[in-house]
Amino acid sequence: NTPLCENAGPQDLLTWVTPNPAGGTLTFSGPGVTGTTFDPAGLLGFINITASYTLSSCTTTSNVSVDVQIVPTVSFNPPAAICNDEGIQSLLPMVSVNPAGGTLTFAGPGVVGTDFNPMGLVGPIDISVSYVLTSCSRVDTLQLILNDAAVVDAGTDQTVCETDPVMLSGSIGGGATSGIWTSTGSGTFDDNTSLTAIYSPSAADIAAGSVILTLITDDPDGAGPCSVQSSSITVTINQAAMVDAGPDQTICEGDDVVLTGSVSGLANNPVWSTLGGGSFDDLTNLNATYFPDGTDIANGSVQLVLSTDDPDGPGGCPAGTDTVDVTINPQATVNAGPDQAIPAGNAINISGSIGGGATSAIWSTNGSGVFNDVTSLNTVY
Repeated sequence: NTPLCENAGPQDLLTWVTPNPAGGTLTFSGPGVTGTTFDPAGLLGFINITASYTLSSCTTTSNVSVDVQIVPTVSFNPPAAICNDEGIQSLLPMVSVNPAGGTLTFAGPGVVGTDFNPMGLVGPIDISVSYVLTSCSRVDTLQLILNDAAVVDAGTDQTVCETDPVMLSGSIGGGATSGIWTSTGSGTFDDNTSLTAIYSPSAADIAAGSVILTLITDDPDGAGPCSVQSSSITVTINQAAMVDAGPDQTICEGDDVVLTGSVSGLANNPVWSTLGGGSFDDLTNLNATYFPDGTDIANGSVQLVLSTDDPDGPGGCPAGTDTVDVTINPQATVNAGPDQAIPAGNAINISGSIGGGATSAIWSTNGSGVFNDVTSLNTVY
């Protein structure tokens, strides 16, 4: 009375029968019976088998009904491939059973109940499928092809000064083998296929104040289920503090320096300073006046520096500075010599001297006489 699966193989009928008393001869007849063996292959339902037992001249018969049950079939219809970033998949739609009504169980990497999680799995994955229908079952292997998804990271958002390039540090992984950078702005990359490319913002990018840079991978499996992946960063571009201390100047000893500084961009709170010892009338005035001191004059020059505060704190732009070089030339000095009184008709021997910044001199008179050399310091009039 125990159900027997059609694929159970030949059964020894002698183990099914206990004659009493022993010593006689057992014979069997019925579908699937050969000698003392019963093979259920190809039979279904209740099969009647007759056992005859002869002892001496007496014979008795008995019938046994065998419940031969169908062995179910299992077929598979998985997708050609699965990308391992597609999330949890139900295994039930990938399996067909016949006849219905039994219980399906699955076992293997990524299997939870009747679901399959492909994350982290690559290549052929074998999943054991067991289908039990009443007392009979079928065990087979479902093979899934897992393609590796592309992974990409463009890095962290950045804040740069308008005068600085953007140093990129992207990364790719998984099935990705290459990447390319793109920009929502109009700046340029030194090599947009390099993960560590350098981006130079354009004037339009700077005016907009920000730009989005995106790293895009290649398709990791061509016509397969995986697709290109992308990652973006936002680059904030702060305006620099632009400072112009004005052109270099040359003044004469005793003159003041009239300054003409200017600032632009995010420059704030300009202030003048000196590398010499002079002073300003108002060091916060872009058009301040500088008064050289004796040290500046003795040195013959002085540097004046126009500076601003840091325009964006930790944002990447430094304080702006510019320098004007002031050359201070010494005053010319001249001495025509002492006054003289001479007899009428005599010539006058003159001995003059120059100094300071003077390099030459010329004699002149308010009379009508003549000099033998008007350019010589020691001349005769």
